[in-house]
Amino acid sequence: MSSKAKSKKKGLEVKQELVNVQDLFINGKLSKEDYDQITTRYKLDLAELNTSLEEKPAVNDKELK
Repeated sequence: MSSKAKSKKKGLEVKQELVNVQDLFINGKLSKEDYDQITTRYKLDLAELNTSLEEKPAVNDKELK
């Protein structure tokens, strides 16, 4: 799996974690402070992943061979 594919997969995982955190908050299992702290961390992770995806040039594996 290419690093770009891994980054995309990680991005999907982080987005799912955000949904899970939202559900926990809605169901009263997280305080507002915890919710804010966790979502800020995940949003920063997503921003870093998006930045790294934008910076990586698209390389065709066949070109490398």
